[in-house]
This record gives sequence, C-alpha cells and structure tokens, in this order.
Amino acid sequence: MKKKVAEAFESPIQKLTRDVANLSKIDFQNLDRQELRKTLLDLMRSLGNSDLYRPTFERLFKVVDLDETTKNWLMDQFCQDSLPLVPPRSAPPASAQLMNSNLPQSDRSPPLMIDKQLEASLQSCEFEVWGFTNEQLIPLWEYFFQDLGLSAQFRIPPLALNAFLRAALAKYHEANPYHNVRHAFDVTQTIFAWLKTNTFNSFVPPLEKFALVVAALCHDLDHPGLSNQYMINTQSDLALTYNDRSVLENFHVYHTFLMLQNPDCNITANLSAVEAKCFRRTLISAVLATDMSYHFELVSRFTTQLETSSLSADDPKHRELVINILLHAADISNPVKSFRTAKKWADLVFEEFLNQGDLEKKHGLPVSPYMDRNNTDQVKLSINFLNYMVKPLFSSLAKFSRAAFEQLVVNMTNNQAEWEARGAQSQPLPEGEPQEPK
Repeated sequence: MKKKVAEAFESPIQKLTRDVANLSKIDFQNLDRQELRKTLLDLMRSLGNSDLYRPTFERLFKVVDLDETTKNWLMDQFCQDSLPLVPPRSAPPASAQLMNSNLPQSDRSPPLMIDKQLEASLQSCEFEVWGFTNEQLIPLWEYFFQDLGLSAQFRIPPLALNAFLRAALAKYHEANPYHNVRHAFDVTQTIFAWLKTNTFNSFVPPLEKFALVVAALCHDLDHPGLSNQYMINTQSDLALTYNDRSVLENFHVYHTFLMLQNPDCNITANLSAVEAKCFRRTLISAVLATDMSYHFELVSRFTTQLETSSLSADDPKHRELVINILLHAADISNPVKSFRTAKKWADLVFEEFLNQGDLEKKHGLPVSPYMDRNNTDQVKLSINFLNYMVKPLFSSLAKFSRAAFEQLVVNMTNNQAEWEARGAQSQPLPEGEPQEPK
C-alpha cells in the first residue's frame, strides 16, 4: 500500500524518469513487445503533460480511501489553479484593519547578552522563541547577520540594520496566533542553523545567503492571518492586485522592498547594481516559493534533480532550487521539531485556522477544510500534513544533506507516532474558543 501511495503522489516527470530507468533495464533478447509498447505509450503520455512537475490527486483518490474532508483539504490548499472561484456576492474584502494594524507594542528589555550557550541554541533546530520578548529578538537577528559575515562583507550600516529589523517587526501582527513575529523569527533561525552546516555554508554563496536570510525574516510581512484562498474567494484588494497568483507572497515581497526604499532602513545600500539585481531576484523567487499551492511542484523538481543528477553549486538554477526549497522547508518545519515544540506551533496554526473558519461563516462563504470549529479534527490534520507534505520534502532533503536533516527526520517519525497515538484516543473537539497552548 505504501508503494501505491508513493506512486500515486508522483508527478509526471518522476514517473517519466522511473519509466526511462526501467526501460534501460529491459532484456531486449527476451523482449515482450506488448510491455515495450505500453511503456512507450506511457512515456508519450507523460511527455504530453503540460504540468510535468505537478502530481494529480485523482490517482491518489483511487488508491487510498480518503474521507471527503481530507480530499477537499488537499484540493483546496495545494491545487489552487484547479479550483473554481467562489462568487463572493455578500462577502466584503478582507478588513482594512487586518491589512494595516497598529505597530506591535513590545516591552523594552535590557540588552541581551549572547553567550556560548545561547549561540549553540541558535545553531540548533530545537531553539524555542517563546522565552524572548519581541525587543530581545532584535539583537538575535543582528547576530545572524554578523555571524554569517553578511554585515561585514556587504557593509551593512548597523543603524540601518537595526531600523530595518524594527520596521519588519512592526509589520507583523501580534493579533495573529501563528503568522506573527515569532513565526518569522523561527523561520529565520531555522535557516541560520542550516546555513551553519558544511553543506549549505559551502553551497550558498554570500550574496545569496544575504537574500535568503532577509527573505526568511520578511516572508510573511503584514500577514493578515488568512489564507490565499480566502483572499481570492472574497475578491480582496490584494487578490485583485496580484491576479489571484501567490497573493500574500507577492504582498510580503512588496512590503520588503518598500522598506528597503527607506534610506534609514536600506541594508542593501552598499550593493553594486549587479549585486542588487541578484539580491532582488533571489529574494523574490524564495518568498514566492513559500506559496503552498506550489509545494508539490517544488518538491518534485528537487527530488527529480537529486535522482537524475547531482546538484551543483556552480549552476545558478540549482542554487535557486536549493534556496527556494530551504525557505519553504523552514516555513513548514514545525512538525519536524521535538514534539513539545511541534505541538505548540500546531495549536497556534490550528487556532488561526478556526478564526478564519469563523470569518467564512460570518460572510456566508464555504468553510475551508478543517477550519470549522464545530466539525474539525486537529489530529487528523496534523497526520495528513506530515504524511502528504512534510515527509516527502524532508526525506528528500535528508538525502541531500544527512547532517542537516537526519535528526529532523527522526523527530518527524516520532511525532507522527505521537499524533497517531493521540488520534487513537481522541475525543471530539469541544465547542468554543481553543485553549491557549501550554
């Protein structure tokens, strides 16, 4: 069954690669002409597919008896192009208050001393952000730029870096349970930890490291706590502006470069024209790759490249692919942290989902899968997300860099077992507000 599920999740290019490999093993002295004909016809069908890197879920639905909620979740969240738009009619655009919140109020804290213990923690994927105030995150972010040599190499003015970090922090909405400054820091810190490994320190050149760290920091700027599909279904101003394509991701990139246009915040002021162009191209590509509707295409490209040839740091396209998959992986890396950390993040993202479901009900929209607080299942959602999204991605990453991802794959397996154990004894979710994570 596992083999059938894996094959059902294959994109056309993966199937094509596998069939060509099988064809090369055929014993032509004992050739079965019918088998050869069938293989060649399959190859022709695969080559005729316009979306070589995108799997279709129809085969999965035939192989696995999935419930309607899970089917709808897969189609709704990860196949945006195939979804019809829901006429909004009575639904207004997203609230202006969501798009233009007040600056977050942070407690002023004494200067944070970064000792050896904290340094080691920041280079680990088990770092927990909740023990720090927003104000204390500023020197930690500055440390990333300094430790990676970015501040010195690109002559980043210290005052500009501090102003840029504060401006970015102010763009994150504290009211969001999940998409707030703590998530932004968590993603940046995860990227930092991976860049400190030998594999990625040598693979990603300094200028692209610079763009990747800034992309991680800014990848969810001004996030309203709602999904792209909500923006599209309500025909919000953002969906109209970006033509329903990676709506929020384009919005986050826009805010990033808007901040950089402010001379007080311009950390790229000392880049040459050529460097600035590369920086911008790398950052845009990386942030747009965090759009979950492109998850399967991105993973398929990466996996196919690993299986057919090696990834070369000398090839700009290969570096772009690695940078994009790193940021996307960091963005959804919570399920591969220790279960205590993973569960805390899962509670927060689930709370944000339920809040969106409440808004969808209020405006007469179909409630997105798993977002109806009166009919949902956090355990099932967590298991599905691990099985269909996280596991294929991190399994491929572990093949590319065992040192960086081996422990995370172990965590992933343990977490799946923990969620399955909880599912075996789970009770229906009570009505009312979800409890705060402990």
